[in-house]
Amino acid sequence: MIEVASSVNEHLQARLLINQRKPNTRLAAKTLELLPEYLIPLCRTQIGAREAYRHAAAYGQTVHDLGPKAAPAVREVEALTSEILSVMQPGEYVNEQRPVGRPRSVATR
Repeated sequence: MIEVASSVNEHLQARLLINQRKPNTRLAAKTLELLPEYLIPLCRTQIGAREAYRHAAAYGQTVHDLGPKAAPAVREVEALTSEILSVMQPGEYVNEQRPVGRPRSVATR
């Protein structure tokens, strides 16, 4: 699929993202062990299996709307956003720090 998409978009940069990760499980360890076989770069950011994501989806919100209890999910989403933006435009974006629960906007240099 990536090869087909690359023929249409020569600038495509595929990445693998670990989502719904449950740390310290055999499945997580095995997944991390097998992914290099796909020869696709792995995102540094991993998205955990968090209740905050389910709550946000159920209420039609983002994890940013859930307040301090969703802080770990907010950090993951913001880290992934910064990582994706840095891949798209290296050096263009920075990961700003701000209190959890406030609306997020992408900061540029």
